[in-house]
Amino acid sequence: MRLTLLMLLAGSIAVLSAASKAFAAPPGNDGFQDVIGVYAVPYSTTQSTLEATLQLPDEPLCGDIGATVWYAVTAPANGTLKVSTVGSDFDTVLAAHSGSTLSALQSLDCNDDTGSATTSAVQFDVVSGATYYIQAGGFQSQDGQLALSIVYGTASSNDDFGSAEVVPQALPYTDPRNTVVATTEPPNEPEVVCSPSVPIGRTIWYSYTPSATRLVSATTAGSNFDTVIAVYTGDTLTSLTELACDDDTDFDATSAVQFVASAGIPYRIQAGGYLGDSGDVVFNLSVDTSDTDGDGFTDENETLHIGTSANDPCGNDGWPAELVGNDNRLNIGDFTSFIFPTRPDGSFHKFGHPVPDPQDASIARWNLDPSGSINIADLNALNPAVLAPTARPPMFGGQPAFFANVGNGIGGCPWPP
Repeated sequence: MRLTLLMLLAGSIAVLSAASKAFAAPPGNDGFQDVIGVYAVPYSTTQSTLEATLQLPDEPLCGDIGATVWYAVTAPANGTLKVSTVGSDFDTVLAAHSGSTLSALQSLDCNDDTGSATTSAVQFDVVSGATYYIQAGGFQSQDGQLALSIVYGTASSNDDFGSAEVVPQALPYTDPRNTVVATTEPPNEPEVVCSPSVPIGRTIWYSYTPSATRLVSATTAGSNFDTVIAVYTGDTLTSLTELACDDDTDFDATSAVQFVASAGIPYRIQAGGYLGDSGDVVFNLSVDTSDTDGDGFTDENETLHIGTSANDPCGNDGWPAELVGNDNRLNIGDFTSFIFPTRPDGSFHKFGHPVPDPQDASIARWNLDPSGSINIADLNALNPAVLAPTARPPMFGGQPAFFANVGNGIGGCPWPP
């Protein structure tokens, strides 16, 4: 009897506990009419959104938002307000509105995820003294502990493409900026980069025109958020051509690109955040001083090793003897590219081609110009050619893939010898 009573009592407590949780009171600012007023910024707070609701059918919907709470912020001056849920322990959705009644609200911004996290951020231009409404909720009505922060600011002087910061000739150059209220210029500013796969937002711009051709590195090392960087040529947003782009380096969430900057050409550099992430960005531009001839490749990469092996029936005979020294190294003066070597008949063959061209046996060696150097039309992809054992000719010390169709099919030496 005592055991039965204890079991009944325990079950009753569990039911009451579940009932009290299921029917807990919603947050005090669950409804639009019960907004929490914010009259000074910066502002930050935390609150529970357990049992928060939606006021349908009038409440505006930002994506899959649900379980919402409301804030009203008064702008301290003309500028930009940014609202963030960084620090929340659930997948948030955030929206900003203008207006005075729930059914007449006008959306200013809406966001689910910012950066690589599931928290949210919105930002919008404001007029001094005006009131703006912030709707914070959960993706598909998730709830939890909401962290909300509101900051005011003005965009950086190089926020727009047309007001890009001009980088001086003397390098290295470093420029720290804050991008918390940086913007993106619709509709023409690139918002998906790296041809195209990486979303970028809250951007700033730089312009660099070198007086001499040089190998240049642009990085965001020292930044405190997930950055993206892209380099372009072009004089307007609608005429940009992307030259280089990077999201994350091998070390952290900052970014780094390297490109050949030709004398007199203006280069436009866009630095921003992955999915609109923002914070303190550090932009760095430097020149690689080991590239003494200014062709865009460091001096150490302008020495090409010619190896031999048992799989190479030609040894060094694939190269003219006058170009190969005792150390089996070939010095190339201008290392600007390496995709298409010119063949004796004037045709081209791209390194890395998986299937030998039937004509390879008769056009197996590069032409030489009158100075006796190798005439390379494009030297842009040396590494894939050298590292792929099935795609390099005997003169690179690899398997004779380009000559597999010669004679009995077991390969042959390039000719003339």
